[in-house]
Amino acid sequence: MTRRYEHPAPSLEERIARLEDTVRWMDQWITTHNIRDTREGHDEHS
Repeated sequence: MTRRYEHPAPSLEERIARLEDTVRWMDQWITTHNIRDTREGHDEHS
């Protein structure tokens, strides 16, 4: 069996940076899609 995944594991800094990017993106997405919900009392993160 040949090992296809020879990439070195991402460093902790890389992982954290990627995680932060994802969190930021999700936060942006949620913010954009919840604009109409905020005035209806769905804003739990204020």
